[in-house]
Amino acid sequence: MASKMLRQGLGTNITAIVNRLASELQNTPFYNDFLADVQVRSIWIALLLSAWSGMVERNQ
Repeated sequence: MASKMLRQGLGTNITAIVNRLASELQNTPFYNDFLADVQVRSIWIALLLSAWSGMVERNQ
């Protein structure tokens, strides 16, 4: 239960950070490449965190 809430919170925070960066960097020339890179990394981080917390839950 707690890890599910933690995962949702982390996903929300990552999304908020990406959106904040997007609004800050929209006027810069490398904006598109940078945003794509950040989003891909955020997706991988979220997937890894959810897989890890799933393994932790299973082992308890």
